[in-house]
Amino acid sequence: MNSKTKRKILEQILHSTEFNNADLFQKILKFLVDCEIQNHIPKESELAYTLFHKDKNYDPVNDATVRVYIYKLRLKLEKYYQNEGKDDEIKLSIPKGHYQVRFSDTIDVHHRAKKWVTPLRIGSYIVIGLLSVFALFKCPSVDFSEKLLSDNSIWYDFLESKAPILFVLGNHYVYELSAENDEVWHIKNDKVKSSDELENYLVKYPHLRDKIKKTNIGYLSKDVATGISLFLPIFVANSADYIIKYSSDIIIDDLHENEIVFIGSYSQLGRLGLIIKNIGIDCDLDRNEVSIKNQKTGQQDRYDIHFEQFGIRKDICIVAKLPLPNEHSIFMFVSLHTIGNEMTLKRFTDAEFLSEFDSNFQNHNSSRYFIALFEVRGIQRTGLSENLLYFCDIDPEDTFLAGPLSP
Repeated sequence: MNSKTKRKILEQILHSTEFNNADLFQKILKFLVDCEIQNHIPKESELAYTLFHKDKNYDPVNDATVRVYIYKLRLKLEKYYQNEGKDDEIKLSIPKGHYQVRFSDTIDVHHRAKKWVTPLRIGSYIVIGLLSVFALFKCPSVDFSEKLLSDNSIWYDFLESKAPILFVLGNHYVYELSAENDEVWHIKNDKVKSSDELENYLVKYPHLRDKIKKTNIGYLSKDVATGISLFLPIFVANSADYIIKYSSDIIIDDLHENEIVFIGSYSQLGRLGLIIKNIGIDCDLDRNEVSIKNQKTGQQDRYDIHFEQFGIRKDICIVAKLPLPNEHSIFMFVSLHTIGNEMTLKRFTDAEFLSEFDSNFQNHNSSRYFIALFEVRGIQRTGLSENLLYFCDIDPEDTFLAGPLSP
């Protein structure tokens, strides 16, 4: 990183609300950045003489002025990166025990250690393989199979379709980063959700191109594994052909050639996020809020998520069955966190619940489409109860892929 970029980052911090009226902290930070650019590591005594005008009798053992102000400076930097600087790609920090600033990429390290590379890659495939084998031995009850195959079931057209069922598992895309000391880190970056987005990321930050390597690794959350373990036995029992892919690997042809079931969180949608956007749903993960355009009133209905008494937490889960090209369909189970999906996935593989849910439909054709929002309450990752917040029938003639599928 060149000195011009470093000074630009410094100026952005100095002009922030956190530092705007803090003249002394501006002076300290500017001095430290100047030292870093000059490859000079300042000592505590140098800061005392230059910034705090201490005389030659300064004794760092008995005078903690420098350490106190550097500590406060670290706190101000933390507050800056929690607010105005939360989206900054490069972070300026002062490591504890040092007076030398550091510029680093703000990437979310999910896994470290080179020895984890092979187990993590193989582990993802083992999980999917074991689930497929598990499906061969765990068959649903006869009553439930009959319910699924009945003309009134929302799953009827999926099981009767000649096209394969494509299970799309929401995953966090992981890439490799060569770090110091010959370590290889596995990185989960919220701004990079596929190999295409990684390429765009490298175009924006070309200085990282030699350090970053694409992988075929996908990190799955617990609710995704639970969902596929519930669905596979049902489809295997009904002799349905199925395929399993990560959401980060989806291409446009997949939506033209398959019936699709998506299981994952809002942050794992990848390219399929365009479909959620086109049906008028927006999720603000920072505010834990979901908004949807009410098809009847035309207004935006908003639902928030918060902690309640005794640690009870709410989650919002989107369950939508929508039309795709070539008379195919997509069934989407999308939650903000993990509680919502675990509960709704169990409900939509429960015959009694499906019978009650079917009564929501006003028309009774075999390819009924809908959008539903569920509020789920639970503790940690366990759902305890669900409540239907919003339900709307969808016209089978509608399509939600008006434009190209893009992140």
